[in-house]
Amino acid sequence: MPIIKKKNNSFFKSKIILSISIVVLVFFIFGLVREILSRREINNQVNNLEKQITELQSQNGQISEMIDNWQDGTRLEKEARLRLGLQKPGEKAIIISKPESQVDKVSQAVDSNDNQTNLAIINNKPVDNPTKWIRYFFK
Repeated sequence: MPIIKKKNNSFFKSKIILSISIVVLVFFIFGLVREILSRREINNQVNNLEKQITELQSQNGQISEMIDNWQDGTRLEKEARLRLGLQKPGEKAIIISKPESQVDKVSQAVDSNDNQTNLAIINNKPVDNPTKWIRYFFK
C-alpha cells in the first residue's frame, strides 16, 4: 500500500503570506490609531470653539442691550443730568450738599498757614494771644 503524503503547502500556512498579512495588519492598525488621535484633537478644537461661540454670543447680547439703552434716549438724558449737571429748558436744578463737619473745618485749618484765621474757624470765637503762642511753638 502506497502511503500518500499530504502536502502542507496550504496557502494560509505559508510563512511569506503570514508575514505579509502581519505587515498589512500593523499598517492598518497604525492608520487607525492615527485617525483616532486626530479625531480626538479635532473634537477638542470643536469644543473650544463652541465655548468661544457661546461667550461671544453672550457678549454680543450685552452689547446689543447697551446699544438699545443708549438709542432709547432716556439713558443718555439720565447720564447727562447726573454727570454733566444738564437740565431741560424751564427746569430748575437743586443741588443739595452735605454741611461741613467740625472735622473738615479742623483739617482745613491745619492745612492752611494763617493760624489766627484757623483758630477762629475751629472755635468760632476769638482766641487770646498766649494761647496762640503756645500753639505756635508746641505744634
